[in-house]
Amino acid sequence: AVVLHRAAGDRMLLARTASNLGLAYVTRGEFAKALETYDEARETFERTGERKALCRVLAKIATAESASGAAEQARSTFERADRICRAEGDQEAVAFIGGRLADLLRETDDLEAAVIQLRANIESLRALDRPRVEAYNAITLSRLLLELERPQEAQRWAEHGLSLHQRIANPWGETSAWDDVARARYAAGDTTGALEASQEGIARLERQRSRVNDPEKRATFLAANFATAATRREILLAEHRRRPDAGFAERALDSHENHLARALLDHLHETPAAPDAYAFDLSRMQARLDARSRLVEYALGEERSWAWVVGPDELQLIELAGRATISAAVDPLLADIGANGSGLASPAKRKALTDLIWQPLMDAVGPASRLLIVADGALRRVPFAALVDTSGGSLVEGFELTFSPSAAVALTLDPADRQPAGSSVHVVADPVYRADDPRLSRQPAPPPPESVLRATEAAGIKDLPRLRFSRVEADTLSELAGKGAVRQVDFEASKSALLGLDQGASGHVLHIAAHTLINDRDPQLSGIVLSLFDRQGRPRDGFLRLNEIQPLELDFELVVLSACSTSLGKDLPGEGLLSLTRSFLAAGARGVIASLWPVDDRATAELMTRFYTALWQGQRPAAALREAQRQMAAEARWSEPHYWAGFVYQGGLG
Repeated sequence: AVVLHRAAGDRMLLARTASNLGLAYVTRGEFAKALETYDEARETFERTGERKALCRVLAKIATAESASGAAEQARSTFERADRICRAEGDQEAVAFIGGRLADLLRETDDLEAAVIQLRANIESLRALDRPRVEAYNAITLSRLLLELERPQEAQRWAEHGLSLHQRIANPWGETSAWDDVARARYAAGDTTGALEASQEGIARLERQRSRVNDPEKRATFLAANFATAATRREILLAEHRRRPDAGFAERALDSHENHLARALLDHLHETPAAPDAYAFDLSRMQARLDARSRLVEYALGEERSWAWVVGPDELQLIELAGRATISAAVDPLLADIGANGSGLASPAKRKALTDLIWQPLMDAVGPASRLLIVADGALRRVPFAALVDTSGGSLVEGFELTFSPSAAVALTLDPADRQPAGSSVHVVADPVYRADDPRLSRQPAPPPPESVLRATEAAGIKDLPRLRFSRVEADTLSELAGKGAVRQVDFEASKSALLGLDQGASGHVLHIAAHTLINDRDPQLSGIVLSLFDRQGRPRDGFLRLNEIQPLELDFELVVLSACSTSLGKDLPGEGLLSLTRSFLAAGARGVIASLWPVDDRATAELMTRFYTALWQGQRPAAALREAQRQMAAEARWSEPHYWAGFVYQGGLG
C-alpha cells in the first residue's frame, strides 16, 4: 500500500499507511525499519500541519526508540508528543503517552518521576472514563510504590485497581490484581489479608483455566500466569523465615505442589479437574517413604531458593542461593559435559554446583540411599548423578535417583498396590535415514519428507547418520529377554510401528533407539525420527511428534529412550519440560529413562547392556540404572560423566 500511495502521489494516505506499517515493524522487532517508516509519516504531517496526526506518530516513534534502547531520545520524543497532544486537546493520546512515558521512567530507574507521571495519567483516564486502562495504571503504580517501599500507598492503589476490574467484570485483570493486592498487603504487614487475597487470585485463576478446553493450551495457561500461582508460596516461605516452627514449611510445599505439572496430571487422570481433585497429599507421600527414602523438592526464587526434604516422619525446609547464582553454576558444568564441550567434567565445576544445591541438604537427607527429586528451572537439566558426595566420588555411588515433575505425579505413577510386569521387551531400533543406506533396495532414493527436513533444519542438523550401535542394543536386549522380546529394526523401525502400539500393546519395557529432534522454542518440532524409507526405497513420514505420542494408550512399565536429549524440551514455569519424557508419561508409561544431552552412541550401547542385565535380575529401574552408571564410572574408558550421567529415570519410587 505504501508503494502504491507513493506512486499515486497521495502524501496523506501514504503518511497514515506508513504510520501503521511502522507499528507492524515494531511488533517484529525491526526497530530501524520502523523508525525509518515513521519518519516519512512525521515529515508529511509536519509539512501539512496535521498536528493531531503528528503527535500520535511521535508517540509511536518514541515507543520504537524506547524498545530499541535509545531511552534519552525516547523521553525527549515523548515529551514533544505530549506537548503537541495537549495543545490539540487529544486527551486519549495524552493518556497513552503518559503510560508509555511512565514505563520508560521506570525502566531507567527514575521511579519518583514515574509515580508522578502515573498519578497524572490516572486523573486523565478518569476524566475520559476509561476504567479498564485506569485499572492497569493503578496496578502499575502499586508495583512502583512497592519498589519504593511505600506499602500502604501500594495497597490502596492495588485495591483501587482491583475494584475497577471488578466493576467492569474483567476476570483477567481481577485475577492478576488479587496477586498485587496480596503482595502489597504482605509488605504492609497484613499476613492474613495477604494470604486471603492470594487465595482469591488462585481461585479465579483456576476458574479461568477450567474454561480452556485445549489440552496443550492448558499446559501453557498456568505457565503464563505462574506469578499469581507463586505469590502464595512466596508469602508462606517468607513467613517460614520469620517463624520457622509455625508450620509454614508444610503449607508452602502444598502450595508449590498444587501448581506443578497440572496439565500432565490432567492426562494421567484422563480429565481436567480442580487442583484438590488430585492434590499433593503429604501424609500419603510419607507413607510411601521408608527410613532409606527421601523426597527432595526444589523451588528456585530470585533472592533465595528452597529445598524441602521429606522423610517418613519429618519435613525440613532448607534455604539455598537465588536462581541466578544457581544457574551460573549449572551452565558451565553442562558446557563441559555436553556434546558441544570437551566431555570432561571439571571437578571444580562439579563441586561448585554440589555446594549450592546438595551440600546444604546432606544432614536432612541423613542415612537415606533412595531419593525422589522434583527439580525446578535450571535444575531440571542437571546430572545429579555426577554431583560430588562426601567422599569425593559421584552422587550415584551413594544414591538411587528417581526424578519427577512433581511429587503428585510420582504418586500417581506409583500407586502402593501396583504390581510390576514381567521381563518382556519391545525394541524399536536402527531406522533407515539416508538415501545411500545399503539396506535400500534401489538407488538413488528421493529426499526425506518435508516435515523431517523442516524439523532437522530447525534443530540445526543437516544429516541424520545411521545409529549403528543401536543395532547392538537391539540384539543384546533380544538375547537377554529371549522369548519375551519383540524386535522391530531397519524398515520396521517405523512411525506406524509405534503408532500401532496404541492397539492394546503392553509389556514390561518399550525400548526406542533412534534419532530425536528437540526444539525448546516450538515443542511441535520435537519428536522421534524413525525410518524415512520403506523397503522399496520410497520416502515416508518417519517423524513422530510430541502431540502424536501423548494421545497413545500405552501399557508399559518402562519406556527407555536411548537417544539424544530425550529428557529436554521447552521449559514452562510450573509445568516443567515439554519433552519426550513427559509425552510418554502422559501416554501411559509408568516410568521413562531419557537423556539430558546428546549421548555417545557406543557408550549408550554399553550402558544399556549393563542396565538391562541388572533390570532382568529383578532390580527396580532406578536401581538398575544406578548399577549401570556405577559400573561405567568405575572403568577408565567410561569414567567421564559425559558417557553415563546424562541418563535419568522419571517415575515413582516403585
